[in-house]
Amino acid sequence: MDRKIKALISAVVTFISFAAIPFILIMLIPRELVEYISKMNINLAALQNEIILIGVVLSALSFFKNVFDEASLRYLAASILSTTAWLLYVFIFLGLGNLQRLGMIDFSIEFEHGLNKATIDFRFFVYLSIVSVALKIIHTLLKFREARIEKEKLRLAGQAAPS
Repeated sequence: MDRKIKALISAVVTFISFAAIPFILIMLIPRELVEYISKMNINLAALQNEIILIGVVLSALSFFKNVFDEASLRYLAASILSTTAWLLYVFIFLGLGNLQRLGMIDFSIEFEHGLNKATIDFRFFVYLSIVSVALKIIHTLLKFREARIEKEKLRLAGQAAPS
């Protein structure tokens, strides 16, 4: 399959998965639930906008990453940026739209007879994501280095062949 077609398919699938589906799902949330969520100090509209924005960025980076040759610096840059954007997506998702939370979510809901407070700690998943992204970047660098060496070997073999 042509590299550009493969890149376009990858970008469309990423866009549908991380921008279109979240947009549709948040629109399907019942009004009562939206009001209940807003009482917990969660800005659902901001969360939706951030998730969709990162989804669009991820789909664009997916396209660029798949268009370029693995031995090019553009591929390396797109791949590292894509991996970093995934980390940002996880931070936004686990912080419910607030990057400062980094997985530590505090809820407070007022009722007629009192106040309920809850704290959910997702920091383990934040740290796990950071380690995963670091390993993925190292993998990308090694893959890039290997592709460069392979390209250089092919170039040298082409020069050494008699004409």
